[in-house]
Amino acid sequence: MFKLTPLILVIIVIISCNNKMIQPSSQPHIVFVMGDDEYRSEESMPMLAKILQRELNAKVTLCFPVDSNGYINPNTKDKIINLEALKSADLMVMFCRFRALPDDQLKYILDYADSGKPMVGFRTTTHAFQYNNDKSKEYLNYEWPQKVFGQQWITHHGHFDDGDKPHTSVFKKEIDHKILTGVKIFDAYSWLYHVDGGNWKLYGDSKPILFGKALKTNHEKELDKFPLTNPVA
Repeated sequence: MFKLTPLILVIIVIISCNNKMIQPSSQPHIVFVMGDDEYRSEESMPMLAKILQRELNAKVTLCFPVDSNGYINPNTKDKIINLEALKSADLMVMFCRFRALPDDQLKYILDYADSGKPMVGFRTTTHAFQYNNDKSKEYLNYEWPQKVFGQQWITHHGHFDDGDKPHTSVFKKEIDHKILTGVKIFDAYSWLYHVDGGNWKLYGDSKPILFGKALKTNHEKELDKFPLTNPVA
């Protein structure tokens, strides 16, 4: 049986915003961009959207990956519908993995990122795109997520008893932030991503506010490169 709640808790959330002050309307417009065939964001993100509708009276637009028959299908990597909604968005929430969107769809995401408005990237957004056959877009595979969300895809600490036992302990590390109001230590049922340490550093002025410690790892002999503790937000 698909276990959704642990996947919501185990996200690596990277919040990106420049120094512009965004003043949303009384009904903020939040656009969810989904396309993830591993963590099934097309199932978890609509649930989060309903919470935001209820708590913030938000206008919500859901951008799903859709196949040629018009069905929501996370395995479809070259089509996400409703992206034009980003033109009027106050916030973009992105949970994508290895997409290869055509120019007319990709433009909405890149234009929004260039606008300086707030973005939230969940977990696999560190590798939202994968363009293997287009040299002009290869920068979106690694350079773009690193600069926009703070890091690219590197590795994780490994799969163990997936969904049955905790993999990661999530905690604050001598940092308190308004975003973390009410957040307490909890265990997550998925593997910790490596984003900082060894040969890798978070990009620019990224400021970690939440951390995780891997309870198991495939990198026992490389902990100098891939430490057990890493930022998760």
